[in-house]
Amino acid sequence: MASWTNPNVQQVTPLVQLGSQIGIPSGPTVPAAGFLNLISMQDVSLFASYDINFNCVAVNPGAAGSALVGQMNLVWFDDLVSGIPVFEEDWFFWVGRSTITSGNPLSGTGQMHGRYMSVTMFLPPTTVNGMVVQYLNLFGSNRVVPYSDWRQNCQLVQPESSGTTLMQGSGTSFDNTLCEVAPTLTAGSLQFLPLGLYAGPVYYQGQFTNAPAQSLTLVNMAGYISGGIVFGTSATGVLVSNGATAEFSGELILPRSPCAWMIHANATTGGTANLITVAQQAA
Repeated sequence: MASWTNPNVQQVTPLVQLGSQIGIPSGPTVPAAGFLNLISMQDVSLFASYDINFNCVAVNPGAAGSALVGQMNLVWFDDLVSGIPVFEEDWFFWVGRSTITSGNPLSGTGQMHGRYMSVTMFLPPTTVNGMVVQYLNLFGSNRVVPYSDWRQNCQLVQPESSGTTLMQGSGTSFDNTLCEVAPTLTAGSLQFLPLGLYAGPVYYQGQFTNAPAQSLTLVNMAGYISGGIVFGTSATGVLVSNGATAEFSGELILPRSPCAWMIHANATTGGTANLITVAQQAA
C-alpha cells in the first residue's frame, strides 16, 4: 500500500516559473516593440494540456506609447529538424499599471498540439516602453481539456491609456461577467471600459439617457498602445457600433484578445449609461 497513488489526482509539471507575487517584480523585461522567449522547442509529449497564469506591468504605465496590450504566442512542432509548426495559438492580454499583491489576474488552459512547444511573449511594434513580467507560471498537465479558455480580471489589472479615463466595471471574467456598469458621465468625457479577457460567444446590453457625442463602439484591442485609442466608428477593430439612446442588445463572438467599450459622452449633458457584457459558461 505504501506505493499506492490516487488515480484521481491530476499531476502537473512546471515548464516555466518566473518572478514572484511578493515584493518588487523580479521577472524579466519584455523590451519595447520586442519579445521574450519563455521556452523553445521543449518536449511536452507527456502532457495533454497546459495551464498558465501571469501578470505583466507596463513600464511608465499610461504614458503615450507605453504597453497597453501584450501578446502570447504558443507554437507546437512534431520534430526538431524541419522548423515547421504543426499548430499555433495566439492570445493577447491586458498589460497592467501596477503589481498584483493578492488575487489572480489571469489564468488560462488549453490543449497540447504537438511533441515540442515554444512560447514567446511580444509587445506591439509601435510601443516605446517595455513591460515587466511580475510573475509567470506555465505547467504541463495530463488533464484533458476540450478547448483553450483564458480569463483576465480587469478590476485587478486596471489597464491605463493616455488621453482617456478608465471606467472600472464590476465582474471578474472568471464569473462570466466581463463588465457591468451604470455610471454618470461627465459631459464630453472620453472613457474606455475594458472587458475581462475571454474568447467566445457573449451577450451585451446597453442604454444611454443622452446620445453619445460619437457612436459607442466595442473594439478589439489587439495591437493597441497607450494613447492610441480612437473613439467612434473610425477606430480599428470595431465589433459593435451604436449611437442611439434607445436600449440595444446583441450577441457576438469575441476574439482571443482584450476588448473594450469606447464611450464619448454627450458633449452638453453627459448623462448616464448602462452597459453589461456576459460570457458563455466555460466547460
